[in-house]
Amino acid sequence: MKSRVLFFLFILLITSFNFAQNKSEKFSLIGTVVDFKSNEPLVGASVLILSRTTGNQIAGAASDAKGNFTVENIPEGNVKVRFSMVGYQSQLIDSVDVSKSSRIGLIKLMGTTIDLPEVVVKAIKPAVEFYADRQVINMDRLPGNAGSVTEALKNSGLVEVEPSTNKITVRGQPIKIKMDGHEYNMPAEMLAQLPATMIDQVEVVLAPGAKESAEGGTYILNLITKRETFSNTSGMISLSSSSNKNSFGGAYLNYKVDKFNFFGQAYGSYFAMNNYNESERYVYTSP
Repeated sequence: MKSRVLFFLFILLITSFNFAQNKSEKFSLIGTVVDFKSNEPLVGASVLILSRTTGNQIAGAASDAKGNFTVENIPEGNVKVRFSMVGYQSQLIDSVDVSKSSRIGLIKLMGTTIDLPEVVVKAIKPAVEFYADRQVINMDRLPGNAGSVTEALKNSGLVEVEPSTNKITVRGQPIKIKMDGHEYNMPAEMLAQLPATMIDQVEVVLAPGAKESAEGGTYILNLITKRETFSNTSGMISLSSSSNKNSFGGAYLNYKVDKFNFFGQAYGSYFAMNNYNESERYVYTSP
């Protein structure tokens, strides 16, 4: 009788041991993660095994260079599996029965679309641009460009302005003044009255052609007007006087018809010594 009891206890002990061993057995989950559209393997995709009751992480792994993954040490039971990667929508499989090591198959992740606001890149011109044969002054970028052209040019540092006469020189040499490429016999007084807001750029030509040099003037100052500001007609009238009874008056007119431009200027000066000078100039150009 005693031997039978011992035998029964022995069988019960072995059964309990096997049952406990089975309960602690771990399994693995194998699969592959790819891009939904291209089927290209996704490297570094996160694979998490979650408890269905608490949502806590049980195990995890990441996909390799071929998109393959193996999650090990998964206890037997029903679990959730979450797949995620930066730039892709996460995918959750709510119920996976883990009773033996198995392959979950091919997992396809859909890329996410990120709507970014429109980015406008604007290039800001410097105050002065340097080229091989000329230097270009962008008037809108100069400080104090609300005054006259002469005042704005003083701030550029490229020209010299005589304080008493407003005469402009470049590197101590006389200049030839042009407006939109057309030569003007414009006195310094008139340039001192011309609003800087009418001028877009001033080209200081340091290497004029042989013809320009022969006609006089070592350097050229070409004033480029803001054509878009004035649809068809632009102009300027100025009057000035000084305490020594000297007076100056001038006018500039530009009229555009289709592809043709008409330029005209007139100016005069009166000095205390009773000298009177008057000059008129008209230019007709076509492209």
